[in-house]
Amino acid sequence: MLFCIEDITRDLLHLPDRSDKLRKEEFWAVDEVSFHSETQMKDTPINIISATQTGEYRIRLIFDDNTSQEIDFKSFLARSHHPDIRAYLEPSHFADFRVEYGELIWGDYDLCFPVIDLYRNTIEHYPPTTTAAA
Repeated sequence: MLFCIEDITRDLLHLPDRSDKLRKEEFWAVDEVSFHSETQMKDTPINIISATQTGEYRIRLIFDDNTSQEIDFKSFLARSHHPDIRAYLEPSHFADFRVEYGELIWGDYDLCFPVIDLYRNTIEHYPPTTTAAA
């Protein structure tokens, strides 16, 4: 509420707009994924520099800021209803990945993920649950 009042005051006094900068205390929700502003990414893009298979459906990624993530893709693949994605449940097919232009891809971009999701290890997004009224 305080930020809303601050924004109205800035408009009334014709002060410069600060909407392009996230405020530290602010909470944001985008596309049903919520986060606090302090979890925002840096201004520079993050790229994957290496990927190593560590298990049947697990890949260890190293990013250009020296962050690493080990991601288990099995539940993502198993939950998919799309036959082209489910095809990657075949271990030899899954193992045929590569890093290209800083992204993890399979085939001709047949399967790929947003780098930010890999960086945060959040490749699965679930729809919000609704509860029935009593």
